[in-house]
Amino acid sequence: MNKWFMANALCGTVLASGLIYAGGGAVNEAAAESDIKSEQSVNPHSYEDFSEGEYWSDDIVWAMENDLISGYDLHPQTQQQGDWLYPEGDLSEGEMLTIMMRNLDRDELSGYTSSVNHWSGNAYGMAYDNGISRHEFKNPEQTVTRGDLARAMVSMYKDRPAYLEEAVDWMYEDDITNGMTDSSGDAPKTYDSFGVDLELERGQISSFMKRYNDFLEEDRSKANSEGIHHSEYQSDYAFKLNDNLEEKGGQVVGVTVTGRNEINTGIPQDEPIETRHGTHTYGSATQAEYDQVMDIVEDFIYNLEDHRGVSMYDDERNLGGIYSDHFDKRLETGKDHVELSDKSDRDNQIGNQSADSLFSSFDEFGFDLNNYDDYKKAETIFYLRNMLSSIPGGDAESVSMQDGYYSAYHQVVEGKTDCQTSSYVKMALFDSFGFNTAMLATATHAMPFVEINGEWYNMHNLLGGSERLESVSSDRNLENNTRGLDVLVQPTYR
Repeated sequence: MNKWFMANALCGTVLASGLIYAGGGAVNEAAAESDIKSEQSVNPHSYEDFSEGEYWSDDIVWAMENDLISGYDLHPQTQQQGDWLYPEGDLSEGEMLTIMMRNLDRDELSGYTSSVNHWSGNAYGMAYDNGISRHEFKNPEQTVTRGDLARAMVSMYKDRPAYLEEAVDWMYEDDITNGMTDSSGDAPKTYDSFGVDLELERGQISSFMKRYNDFLEEDRSKANSEGIHHSEYQSDYAFKLNDNLEEKGGQVVGVTVTGRNEINTGIPQDEPIETRHGTHTYGSATQAEYDQVMDIVEDFIYNLEDHRGVSMYDDERNLGGIYSDHFDKRLETGKDHVELSDKSDRDNQIGNQSADSLFSSFDEFGFDLNNYDDYKKAETIFYLRNMLSSIPGGDAESVSMQDGYYSAYHQVVEGKTDCQTSSYVKMALFDSFGFNTAMLATATHAMPFVEINGEWYNMHNLLGGSERLESVSSDRNLENNTRGLDVLVQPTYR
């Protein structure tokens, strides 16, 4: 990730155990359990296992004072009566998400419901609305790890599912943690030294949540001082359209679609479908089909590898991909051409050509790449454009709608693909990142389009010769386009 656009706010806290942590927040294990005490003001010395100078000492008091966690009347492990903090205790997934959602907005949490039948079900509903994957987090009694916490925290901050390597990198890059120290006392800040498989403890989540809150405050201060309009929980890689959206808690949510599937396809829909993004059902006939499609798409985002088998996290995520050095240098210097001394003549030639194409496209979109929001929009589009080459079911058997195959489900589950099934899957991908998408077609070919700054572009030609759909009215009526394309599926949001 380009460090120029990241807030570098915090330093890790050195633990007596030899670990260095920052971040976290703890849960009130289950409000209905009688052995858990509710705290208003906290005297830490009243607890028999409190100790000054531990990494968690101040943070667990903060977590209790903010009603994120509570103490125990009965020690969960020894069953001894008394007043206990139990900082070494592990956490279930339901407890972790409840802590995180209480920290986000405790009052709003009570208004949520979900299909997760558990005392923490409302936390799952709120978590899903704030970027945490319903595909990856769905087992409330499962013990969670430090890696689970990192993934959930970064997903919440970026408002989209995050994969593990990305989450660990973000925790380091914004100084939310330094990970574990080695035998010499140094913190190498590697994936392995983060301890992704170590069980998450109550003391640790208290520290993580405290440092995360501190980071957000630093992030807001940095945004205000630099004129960057970066909302508290805005994604780095996704952005939400600000107008004509149905919103809940500031996050875009879906609706229940009944009757004919989508708008103009005429495909039968067997039952009402509750969507995750606007009105799009991606051709699904049932809720079960729709949910399976979205789970596969979210899993694809979460575990993404590009068509060369190289993790998108490694090099394709940054603007310019393998030629990002040329793109960054030209952005930094304002020059139309740069020669990098560590590159061959051939690489310099191709790198500059790649940068030319990107700058031309972003200029077409009206982006000012020296503006934080525009840079992040550009980064998102570049990231998604690369993802299109390896969408789920992209190597499926080629068929046609006349054979009865027309939906995203047919492609990602049944392994049958044509231009319409492929367009649906690509729309689901862009919709998952907060974009407005639609499907248009000639007499013989369907194409996915995406709205960028009020204009509509063919996803297949987003960068390097962007194909814009002209004469679209401000109410997003795509019927008036000058190319005479038919609208098969109306926009996600109108």
